Amino acid sequence: MRTESILTGVYFLDHTADVGVEVVAPTLPELFARTAAGMMSLIRGSTPADQGDAAPAEHTLELDADDLPTLLRAWLRALLHRYEVEALALRSVRFEVLTATRLSAVLDLAPDTGPPIREIKGVTLHGLVAERKSGGWIGRVIFDV
Repeated sequence: MRTESILTGVYFLDHTADVGVEVVAPTLPELFARTAAGMMSLIRGSTPADQGDAAPAEHTLELDADDLPTLLRAWLRALLHRYEVEALALRSVRFEVLTATRLSAVLDLAPDTGPPIREIKGVTLHGLVAERKSGGWIGRVIFDV
């Protein structure tokens, strides 16, 4: 079952014992940004703008992968790691490079301000999609909870 969220172009997916997001976006950078916002919303129950008044700090992130779906997974895993280990949540992102196999970005990360509503253990390969579709982009990610 697919339910719409308050995030533009982000839909939540019910999956047996897991949760997921399906994202539509006009550009590849927007696909990556919306998918990250969807993941954070699943964890926090809020949008990035709702994460309090703490000033964000800039961090750089560089990733390489074999293909676009694997790069999307690596992106989400890196953000999840920052959240779990450093309690830093993504507020915004500026992509300097984003191709099918490479990502270089400046992240605005801010300290998390409250308890999560859900623990995401991992970003699965099951049903992973990141592709161009009729004038835009679509992504689908299932998270292990």
